[in-house]
Amino acid sequence: MKNVTVTSGTITQNGSNTSFTGGIAGNNQSGALIEYCYSTGSVIGTTGAFGIAGSNPSGSTVRNCVALCPKVTTTNSASVSRIGSASGTLTNNKARADMKIGFSGSEAAVPTDQTGVNSEHGANVAVGSSTALSSVFSGWDTAIWNINTSLNFIVGGSLPTLKPNPQSATTLPAS
Repeated sequence: MKNVTVTSGTITQNGSNTSFTGGIAGNNQSGALIEYCYSTGSVIGTTGAFGIAGSNPSGSTVRNCVALCPKVTTTNSASVSRIGSASGTLTNNKARADMKIGFSGSEAAVPTDQTGVNSEHGANVAVGSSTALSSVFSGWDTAIWNINTSLNFIVGGSLPTLKPNPQSATTLPAS
């Protein structure tokens, strides 16, 4: 089964919480998989901030995710990346090219030589009228997702949505 997750809004770490902060998950446990998801909200952490998964330990995987956060920042000098920590496996992830990351108040864009689909910062996705949604979300299951291939990837534009999943009525068996 494919994970299908979308987040929006600002995600802020509670000051007393010592866990990492992520746009989708704070902690991707060892052996776990996060895939086919995107995050659009800013992420603000104190012990670390990441566009998709805060902690991605050895044995865990983040793949086919897109971090569209305008900003991922920390209130101290903790770790920050557009996707997640590189301890686990990172495969075919993308992130907004103009995303600002770093210490609060001194955020900057990630240098191009630090990006790539299998890196902690993901591959750059240009937000503009020349980038097609179908290329940003390539490989996503169109039986699950509505991805309008005629729209370009612009701020304020339509992003993929989950298709309805009608369920037939079931009853519990008698005891």
